[in-house]
Amino acid sequence: MELKQLCDLIQDTLKIDTIILDQNTRLLGHLPEFDSLSLLTLLTKLEKNYNIRIEKDELSSDLFTTVGNLWQYIENKNTGTYT
Repeated sequence: MELKQLCDLIQDTLKIDTIILDQNTRLLGHLPEFDSLSLLTLLTKLEKNYNIRIEKDELSSDLFTTVGNLWQYIENKNTGTYT
C-alpha cells in the first residue's frame, strides 16, 4: 500500500481537494469535513480497499490523529504485526 493511495482515499471520502495530505496531516479535530459520518464511510472504504477488518476495540482517537498514524495501522494490519 502506498501512502498516496491512502491520502487520495481520505480526500475522496471527505470531498476535499484544496488540501494536500501527507503523513503529518492532522485529521480528527483538525479537518471540519472529518465528522462522524465521514469517519464511518472511511472505515468502510478502508476495510474494502485494503482487505482488513477493523475491530471496535482497535478504534481510538489516536488512530485518526494523523494520516501517518492511520497509514501505520493499516500497514501493521496487512503484515500481521498489529498488537
